[in-house]
Amino acid sequence: MSFNSLRSLTSQIIRWPRHLLMAGSFCLLVACGGGGGGGGSTGSSSSTTTGVDPTVTFARTDTLATVYPSNTISILPHFTYGTARITWTDSTNTARSSTATSDSLFTDSPQQSTVYTLTVSFQDPSTVRPTTKTITKTVSVTVTPLDGTFPNCSLTANNATPLINSTVQLTSDCSWANGVITARTVTSGTPLSQTSNISQGVPIVMQTPSTTGSFSYIQTVTYTDARINQTFIRDYAATTVTVTNDLTQVTAAGSMTNARGDFTATLLSSNSLVLVAGGTTDGGAVVSTADLYDPATNTWRATGAMTVARRGHTATLLSNGKVLVTGGTDGTAVLKSAEIYDPATGQWTATTGTMRFTRRWHTATLLTDGTVLIVGGIVGSETVGGVTTDGSKITEIFNGSTFSSVTSQLPSAVQGHTATLLSNGSVLIAGRNNADGLAGAQTTAIYDFAKVIDRDNAIWYSGPPMVRGRYNHAATRLADNRVLISGGFLSGNTTEIFTLSSAAITSGSNYGSWIAGPSFVNARAQHTTTLLRSGAVMAIGGYNGASTLTSIEVLSSPTSAWATMPHTLTTARAMHRSTLLSNVAMDPTTGVSIDKVLVTGTYMETGPNTAKTTELVWSP
Repeated sequence: MSFNSLRSLTSQIIRWPRHLLMAGSFCLLVACGGGGGGGGSTGSSSSTTTGVDPTVTFARTDTLATVYPSNTISILPHFTYGTARITWTDSTNTARSSTATSDSLFTDSPQQSTVYTLTVSFQDPSTVRPTTKTITKTVSVTVTPLDGTFPNCSLTANNATPLINSTVQLTSDCSWANGVITARTVTSGTPLSQTSNISQGVPIVMQTPSTTGSFSYIQTVTYTDARINQTFIRDYAATTVTVTNDLTQVTAAGSMTNARGDFTATLLSSNSLVLVAGGTTDGGAVVSTADLYDPATNTWRATGAMTVARRGHTATLLSNGKVLVTGGTDGTAVLKSAEIYDPATGQWTATTGTMRFTRRWHTATLLTDGTVLIVGGIVGSETVGGVTTDGSKITEIFNGSTFSSVTSQLPSAVQGHTATLLSNGSVLIAGRNNADGLAGAQTTAIYDFAKVIDRDNAIWYSGPPMVRGRYNHAATRLADNRVLISGGFLSGNTTEIFTLSSAAITSGSNYGSWIAGPSFVNARAQHTTTLLRSGAVMAIGGYNGASTLTSIEVLSSPTSAWATMPHTLTTARAMHRSTLLSNVAMDPTTGVSIDKVLVTGTYMETGPNTAKTTELVWSP
């Protein structure tokens, strides 16, 4: 090559781009091989020389569907080369930064919604000069603030007005969907300052002070909030009771397993428990279930179910301690079957025989010889040999296994009546529902079981007419053996008293006599009356023609006036049952014995209304 040719080539090389010039110069220096047999090495080029940016990803790896304050989130950065940092702003609005390593998990516990930014820095692979490029990826984390909720807890006292130096039952009820309740205690106010652990739905007994006035119990609950995995302790508003020295009280007595109306309640003689059986739960459905109330623990438990669902039936405590149930309706058909409950086994057994007629809303009275007299109600008929017999005036006797008809018949059909065993062993039937078009709602009937008129036979007689016609009233045999008839439809707030004749009885009409008694403060029908051990009579609830009642009245003696108790039922009740319990409380200050009456169920035909709650009425 001539000098001029070399100078021309050099001039052209100088005009080449810098990167080609460098390559060419290198080629000149190392004697680049040409095609054919040279075979020079290419080497492996790095990513910075291939023009490829790093691969960058930034993604959440935790499984939190909702992020709450202090929850730990995790984000995984990934980049094929370069250096990286993660930046964000914390809850104090302070900028934060952290070095990131590829595929090394980043975690944080944000207090508020936050954007995390991954910045990867690297040398621009398209140039030899040290030019830095960046790639950013962001992850937005939405933090849901806690809604301020905490467990919904209540503490209920079974008595809002307990006596001084007595006890009160407290029941805790808590619901908490966002975690677990781990502990709860109840602390009483001063001067007692007692603390007791308490569990869901399990009553505890705590003392009342020796002074009257407001007294409080505070529930403290320890719980975890699973949303943020923290434990808290919270005091709830105090449950306050009014401590009193008033011996008349109304307190809660737990709940039956079913709401009940038109059922039966019987105090068992063998164990002092109260047996409730059957009834309607909603005004329509009829049940066969039965429950037992234990006065010692103030609790209910289920016992064996009847063989047939019944409402409008009767239950009679027999001399042997068992309970006879007769008739009623199963919701479809009126029944003539009967069955017996054995407290020893808690089981029901159908009787060998059945009643002759179907019956509901009848009465069943234990006679002095241990048999049971079945009277009235809505009674069916029977057809034998083509002859139909109306059963409305026919009464029946249960003798322990079978039923038989009484030869003598009622003077008139009765329903909505009462049946009371008189002191001489006879039975007084008082009142009747004349909605069937038959007159004579003032009439009474006497079953002369004492045989004072016919010495050879127990016969039905028309008794002396009442002062007022009435039905769905109440009857109570008083301590002096007179019979108090009270309230009822057609009678307003009136009462009257029957006295068995002390003179020679020659007919049903002079079997005894009626006089007007003291009037109720409030008119009531479908109520209950209970003779207390003090001789007083307690009237509870009922229906006044417009509404179901919560009021309670007490008649201290037949010559006194009815007085309204200062306390009322929590639930309005009619067609309920009231049972005088065997166990007697004692006032710690005065030493006065206090009777307890268990009040169960409620039902009104005018507006179906049932309840499974029960109450205790306390009175000297």
